[in-house]
Amino acid sequence: MTELRFYTGPMSSGKSTLALQTAYNLEQAGKYIWVMTMHDRKSGGITSRLGFERESTTIGDEFRILKHYANMRHRPDALVCDEVQFYSPKQIEELAYIADHGQSDVYAYGLKVNFKGELFPGTRRLIELADRVIDLQLENFCWCGEKATQNARTVDGVMVTEGEEVVVGDTDESEVAYVLLCRRHFMDRKVKRD
Repeated sequence: MTELRFYTGPMSSGKSTLALQTAYNLEQAGKYIWVMTMHDRKSGGITSRLGFERESTTIGDEFRILKHYANMRHRPDALVCDEVQFYSPKQIEELAYIADHGQSDVYAYGLKVNFKGELFPGTRRLIELADRVIDLQLENFCWCGEKATQNARTVDGVMVTEGEEVVVGDTDESEVAYVLLCRRHFMDRKVKRD
């Protein structure tokens, strides 16, 4: 029986690293896989903050996963899907259909909430449809030392809660950055110690 599994956690919790490790392990077991991502930091592949990367299918908003899957000469044993928070609800439904009817396991990796502290539409649909939702155990910490659960966006060091949902880039070298915060400091909009 194939499954749709959703692995989730805040930024820097190892989602992309785990996706890359899963792809590697499946291939080592002789499985044929299809790896895909959307809005990764580097176009053309999945990248990990640890420096690991792999070429993959980069999909866009209009990409029909099921249509591409149906046209494949050899159906994959598994799909490894990174940055699934950016996938549309329709694309998530296509992944569920593949798990149910295509005889391929689907491993999905992504954030739970956006910079506003709200579920991404793709994440919401995944939580509704996934056979299993797995919260990653690698803990991240807020500047105060508490467990980080929120991904705050800052512009020039100031937390923002308005703007485009998707802003991707090198978060270490741009005016837009992301900071991991505990819920209390996220709600208080406090991104660093005074």
